Amino acid sequence: MKVFFLIHCLLVTLFTVKAQVDVTYFIEQGIQKNPTIADAKNQVQISTIEQERIKKEVAATKVFLTGDVLFAPYFNNKSFIDTSPNPKAVGYDINISNGGLYSALINASQPIFTKKILEARTSVETANQQKLRANQNLFTNDLKKQITDQYIRVLLDQEMVAMNQKLLSDIEDQTIVITRLADAGLLKRSDVLLIELEQKTQTSAINTLINQWHQDYFDLTTICGIKDTVRHQLTVPVFTENDSVSSGSKAFFQAFRADSLSVLASVSAFESAYVPTVSVYGNAGLNAANINNANRNMGLSAGLTLSLPVYDGKQRNLNLQKNKVALNTIQQYRSFRNLEIENNKKKLLDAIQRASVNVAFLGKQSDDYQTLLRQYQKEIQVGQLSIVDYINGLKFYKQAQINLINTRINLLFLQSAYTYWNWQ
Repeated sequence: MKVFFLIHCLLVTLFTVKAQVDVTYFIEQGIQKNPTIADAKNQVQISTIEQERIKKEVAATKVFLTGDVLFAPYFNNKSFIDTSPNPKAVGYDINISNGGLYSALINASQPIFTKKILEARTSVETANQQKLRANQNLFTNDLKKQITDQYIRVLLDQEMVAMNQKLLSDIEDQTIVITRLADAGLLKRSDVLLIELEQKTQTSAINTLINQWHQDYFDLTTICGIKDTVRHQLTVPVFTENDSVSSGSKAFFQAFRADSLSVLASVSAFESAYVPTVSVYGNAGLNAANINNANRNMGLSAGLTLSLPVYDGKQRNLNLQKNKVALNTIQQYRSFRNLEIENNKKKLLDAIQRASVNVAFLGKQSDDYQTLLRQYQKEIQVGQLSIVDYINGLKFYKQAQINLINTRINLLFLQSAYTYWNWQ
């Protein structure tokens, strides 16, 4: 008897937990520590920086230095370097080479009328940011369901262990009673051996369940990025009333809207190439053809440049056709997704209703078995019931408890799935 008691105490010690926590704790930890979510946030930040870079590229003043030294010698001439070679000299045409070039300039260029081009170019990054956020939200919703489902698995282990420990405690109490009755000659010694064998079987079952509980709990902490190995007592998750009423699931379509905006933004960016571009430019410094007069060739210049596309081989029309097809594809995916979501919600609502009814039925059945078991315990004390019948009653009660727990857990899985598809 002392051996069984020590084993039971050891199992209780193994099952000792730090404090109660709910599923929100694990979801918050998982979202905070997940590298994919962190990467998505970083990508949005990178896109924002790229948007600023594009603004500088399109609209900012550009200043740069240039320097040139060109040597164009003449042969059969009185001098290798000459701005007025004789007619028989051999070398580049003076009108082309000018005898040479010596320049050191500071240049500046300022695009003007860039508003449309700037809006078109930055709209691509704006659409990209929305797409990144939409994908981040989709992944977060998937992660929430993954964590919630694993949490429910751990909760199943926890409830199974608790139920079996309670049953073991009842068996231990009856073992004491049966031993006393056997010592008094009211029961056989074989009855004591039989109840002790059942006690060993129950202890072994609890040990297996605790091992499974530990493994599932480790999986839960791994998903959430939690290093703490202290096992908390999990509370039953409560799914709000809104989670069981159909209300649109609009959040699933963020990605489709972002994809459409991305296509439209790429159209705008492509079209920006057909906007006339005007730039003011200027330079100042040394610009000479003859090194001997370089000190008198210091100056400055300024002007305007205009670029206006005229013909591109019908690329513009082809790009519009391509993006029209892309938008049509997105719409087809969106329609199919909408049907999938609505069908899943209807299916789950029906399953939730049936599971709720079954939980109530199995709860009543479990209560009836418990009442019967208590009556058996009274009959044992007065020698009116065989130990075999009592053990059979224990097995029936245990199976009723298992059925009830599994059905309750299955209901939680269904509610978790509905919450996922009914995401707002």
